[in-house]
Amino acid sequence: MASEKLGRQLEAEVSETNAKLAEMERELRDVTAHRNRLQLELNDTSSRLQTAENQLSQAQRAKTTLVAQLDELRQATDENSAAYSKVYR
Repeated sequence: MASEKLGRQLEAEVSETNAKLAEMERELRDVTAHRNRLQLELNDTSSRLQTAENQLSQAQRAKTTLVAQLDELRQATDENSAAYSKVYR
């Protein structure tokens, strides 16, 4: 009788342990799936950041070019104004 009680008790413990193990496996799958989603999101965000950095770099190069062109135009305008002033004084 004591061995039957012990057997039932051990079966209950095994059943409880299996239930806990199954729950932990579900939690592990959930955490892994969440981690994978976050990794995809991180990859997407990194890609968008890289694109934005490239666009910023292009914009900065364009700005530098435009500033140089503006300086050249100002210089040409100043030279033309000076030449015009000399001719019509």
